[in-house]
Amino acid sequence: MDPIAVKGAGLVAKATVKALLSRLPTDADRVRATWEAMKEEILVETAAALDRLVAKHGALVGEVARKLDERAVTVLCVQLHEQAMKSAMRERLRLMAAAIAGVFTPEVDLEMKSRATRALALLEPSDVLILRGIAATGKFHAHGRRAEWARDRLAPLVAAGCIAIEEGRFFVVAGMDEGFPARMREIGADVLRLVETWQEAPAATWRAMDRDTDG
Repeated sequence: MDPIAVKGAGLVAKATVKALLSRLPTDADRVRATWEAMKEEILVETAAALDRLVAKHGALVGEVARKLDERAVTVLCVQLHEQAMKSAMRERLRLMAAAIAGVFTPEVDLEMKSRATRALALLEPSDVLILRGIAATGKFHAHGRRAEWARDRLAPLVAAGCIAIEEGRFFVVAGMDEGFPARMREIGADVLRLVETWQEAPAATWRAMDRDTDG
């Protein structure tokens, strides 16, 4: 790599960080405004997700809301809200907002909602996209990459307890596509139910995600 280009990139990065940090003690209002805007966005996204949940499950959502222990709802929603506020990417904020709505899904009991909430804290939106694909096909499409790459890409889902990797060689699908065998675990299915109302942004497609992980 060009030493001059590397040095220039380092200077740009340092200047950016310095400018950001220099605002923190002197421009608290701007930081506070950013946080307030994030909280408002979480409320808007959660409300939209709840609308989609009601559209799917109808009156059952209200029954769950009435029956759930208030303390349990508070704990789960606070945990998910904190994750949303910690999200550097807007798409992850939207994912966590959908999970807040998912607290009221009738398809998962309270204990599994608690487990799924903890698992979701370890995941990014791209991980959930992969999990949805595995749930649908029983495999992770590797697009010609090596087994080591596939294992690395699936590592967050394994760590969260969502899937188990079936050791072995890649297998060929339809004579051209390669897949890496992966088995859904119960916690993975419950994570998907918790975020069932999350509708990924158009850019968050399998191909776009694949390009983001090239190299």
